[in-house]
Amino acid sequence: MQREQRVKDGKREDHAEHIAPFVFLGENLALDLANTIVPVRGGKTRDVLLTLQDIASWWSQAQAYYREATRVGTLPSCNQETLEALKRLRTALRHLCAVIARQHPLKEADLEELNGLLQLAYPVVVLTEEGKLQPDYQIHEGEHPILLMVALATFHLLTRYDLTRLRACQNAACPLFFYDSTKSATKHWCSVSCKERARSVIRQRRGRAIETATKEK
Repeated sequence: MQREQRVKDGKREDHAEHIAPFVFLGENLALDLANTIVPVRGGKTRDVLLTLQDIASWWSQAQAYYREATRVGTLPSCNQETLEALKRLRTALRHLCAVIARQHPLKEADLEELNGLLQLAYPVVVLTEEGKLQPDYQIHEGEHPILLMVALATFHLLTRYDLTRLRACQNAACPLFFYDSTKSATKHWCSVSCKERARSVIRQRRGRAIETATKEK
């Protein structure tokens, strides 16, 4: 009976991964691009940005979470160059997040990819429908807006957020990053389920250690 339940649970997880592979928990568009490397069962990871359609699907879902994504609207057609550039940015973001989460000092080389992308845009002042002045950015012709939006989100993350709250999930099998917005600033796992899985592994290790120690007596 238990084995049948485990099989059902596994199929349910596989189905969930298939229909909703993207994770939005970083509270920042840049963090959620970094989190397109997702955990799967068995302590493995999966890249969910493999095709041009994956980019379009991710961006479509991002619009439900972020105003800057909504402003761009439907993503213009991408090409392979866009996909490769987005994945290079993701690699740079994951490195930045890892360095910050470990509280290691950043180097200028860590910011090269980001600063290169920020040069794609220039600041402007626009009038809102209410007639108020508002800062905005324009992108140089021929560049892709998704890269700029993620670069600007990274700029805001690095300059406006409390970086001591940027965390890597403490589940060793989980590759996700998150921003700890709790009042106590003591969140260590990306989700409750990840926390339970990590604790389950610890309990299993302790159980095996006790069993081994008992046999040796």
